[in-house]
Amino acid sequence: MDEYRFKELGQFLKTRRARISPTQVGLPYGNRRRTPGLKREEVAQLANVSLTWYTWLEQGRPIKVSEQVLESIGHALLLDETEMQYVFMLSQLTMTEIKPQKSQLVSKPLQAVLDKLGPFPSFASDQYWNVIGWNASAKVIFGNFDKMNDRERNTIWRMFTNPSYKGLFAEWDKAARWIVSQFRLSCGIYASDQWFKKFVEELMIESNDFKQWWLEHNVAFEENFRKKLNVEPVGQLVFDFTSFDVSSDPRIKIAVHTPADEETFEKLKVLFRNDT
Repeated sequence: MDEYRFKELGQFLKTRRARISPTQVGLPYGNRRRTPGLKREEVAQLANVSLTWYTWLEQGRPIKVSEQVLESIGHALLLDETEMQYVFMLSQLTMTEIKPQKSQLVSKPLQAVLDKLGPFPSFASDQYWNVIGWNASAKVIFGNFDKMNDRERNTIWRMFTNPSYKGLFAEWDKAARWIVSQFRLSCGIYASDQWFKKFVEELMIESNDFKQWWLEHNVAFEENFRKKLNVEPVGQLVFDFTSFDVSSDPRIKIAVHTPADEETFEKLKVLFRNDT
């Protein structure tokens, strides 16, 4: 695990510690607390590790971390399953370094799958959330990907910098927070990748909202999240969202949007009848 991974792990643990009240873990609150949340010594006590060792861990020092110790710290910080998954992802000291290469285009068979999904807006993204394949329905709903450059086709970038795309979401704040959590979790394995670090730095400059939510280090998100989209001229459409990896290339994910109700399905029929 390189320097960036250690630093990210330390920052994540700090944000988790700050959100926990002592009373949540059976400790007295006391009157001398300058800030809310647990103290480092309290986490160390609860996890049965030395204060010096835990301090070094939060400081991002290159120290050895065992599975048992991580589990103890996770229990002390009340981490849920998703957050624990992220911590373990960042702490894989023996993990073979993955050097991802950007996918340029989807294969013809994969494009055929997208096309067969018909009226359901669907697209494929690489490990950096760059859209690299799409069907006709996705172009109508999410914009003409054919006319976008590489940066504009990045879902995270558009979510925070494109006013028209932001206006598409009826609950933009909720959707944006959700996507930041997903992005952080899915990119944890690439935390040391130069593209990833540069992208995050640039987007934090471009968007105060992204910067604020990124620095919260949240990786938990609502699994059954529904997207409510405002699409002219039919009005609001409500989609259930599903994504899955491509077995032949796990860097690629397929995202499928299916109507969450009959009204949305009927509106899609009208929309695509008008578009043809």
